[in-house]
Amino acid sequence: IEPPVGCLQIIPRGNSSATNPESEIISSPTMNQSKSIWSMKAWKKGYFEVQDAGSQFIVQSLQVQPGDSILDYCAGNGGKTFGLASAIRTQCLFSNSSQASYIVAHDVVDERLRQVKGSMSRVGFVPNGSGDSSDRDVYAAERGNVTIEIMNSSTLEASCLEFDAVLVDAPCSSSGVLRRRPSQRWEITQQEVFAQLPYLQLSILEKAASFVRKGGRLIYSTCSVLDVENDGVVDEFERTRAFSNLGFSRWDFGLDEANDKSSTCNYAHGKHTVTMLPTEYGNDGFF
Repeated sequence: IEPPVGCLQIIPRGNSSATNPESEIISSPTMNQSKSIWSMKAWKKGYFEVQDAGSQFIVQSLQVQPGDSILDYCAGNGGKTFGLASAIRTQCLFSNSSQASYIVAHDVVDERLRQVKGSMSRVGFVPNGSGDSSDRDVYAAERGNVTIEIMNSSTLEASCLEFDAVLVDAPCSSSGVLRRRPSQRWEITQQEVFAQLPYLQLSILEKAASFVRKGGRLIYSTCSVLDVENDGVVDEFERTRAFSNLGFSRWDFGLDEANDKSSTCNYAHGKHTVTMLPTEYGNDGFF
């Protein structure tokens, strides 16, 4: 996977090889390897985020532009929300665009939304007033014309909003991150993988689809490598009334005509789904 513009790779001291020799490498003879990366002053000041390359590819796949309205339907702790905001701010910087972009971070778990709210100041967003209820929080970027609003389900449903792009990073078995969370293999069951999770994922996808404006974009992603949670859910969604009644069609990964290369990833060209395996691309497993 090609690193996004501005992506840095931090490698241990003394390791002269990198998965991509063209990537920038940070290595310091004084770096204390026993310290957590989250203890670094640069992270605390919001200069960078720690995110797997697969997650960054998902952000890129939305192909967001300045002026877009975006819904991160399963925002979790906000990693992809902030990635989307960063992508837009970078485009505004290089294109000298002043178009206002609007991102909604939504989740059904209030604690996750509190984590997103707690990270706002660190990543350069400041309070920008609130909506009609205490459940609504709006933040504006200190630099760049991007606004993030945190919404719970009741607030989002009552808003009647439609978005240019909707990301559904659905809850899943997390089978794609077993190399970092090996205990997960003993925490998931066949019943969850083959019955409960696909049903939940499809219901979430159908609900999120209702927030896509006509002509907008819908992305479904997981950190699973299991077909039943990935292509299986997508195939089922394409057979639903939501898919046909709302006018959806497959959206293949295409070429960036200006640069004559894939706007997201070369191996995805010509397909509307892609599964990234750790054994092939060096990142965590993602769909």
